[in-house]
Formats: sequence, C-alpha cells, structure tokens
Amino acid sequence: MDNVKYKEYTPEESMIYEQAMARIRKAVGDGISFPDACGLAEVKDSELRAFIVDDALKVIIGEMHFGKGRSLEDVAETLNVPLRVLYKAVAEMLQDAGIAAAEAYRNSSAGPVGNA
Repeated sequence: MDNVKYKEYTPEESMIYEQAMARIRKAVGDGISFPDACGLAEVKDSELRAFIVDDALKVIIGEMHFGKGRSLEDVAETLNVPLRVLYKAVAEMLQDAGIAAAEAYRNSSAGPVGNA
C-alpha cells in the first residue's frame, strides 16, 4: 500500500477524467461489467487511464458496498472483478481516509485530544 500514487490534473486532464468517470459509472449502472465499462472510456494517456480506472473502482465500491451495504463478494460478482482486487482497493481507500483525517487534525486548532 505504500506505493499509492496521487496525481495533480491539468485542466485538460480534469475534463478527460470527469468524462471518463461519468461514462464508466453510467455503464456500470446500466449493468455492464467493470472491465467492459472501462473499455468504453477512451483515454489515450495510459497513466491517466490507470488513475481513472483505479478511482472509478473505488467510487463504485463506495457507492455499492459502503453506501448501499452490499457485500464485497456481491460487488465483485456484479462488477466481474476479482474479490482480491476489491480488498486491495478498500485497503487503499481506508489508508487514504486515515491520511486525510490526520491532515485535517494537523490543520485544525483542536489541540490535544484524549486523556492528558
């Protein structure tokens, strides 16, 4: 998990990202498998495409598993994605949430918390 990458998008990349994400999410919502839905997102830049696919999977997991309470096994079957891939994505999502929480805490004026 230490090899998680973050990317700053140019305005053009942001437009490509948003369009591809919308296309993938719509296709999955229409019942298309995740790999096939990703194939509909025509992104020439392979690095950008990898970020989009990774983010799309995490968004869809968030909606289906955390939002609607579906089991990861059910989500994996619906998306036609190996369960181990979903476990890895969830672990990365939790790591990202921890990083964001730590940053928010450092930037707050809350002061010490807990038993002092």
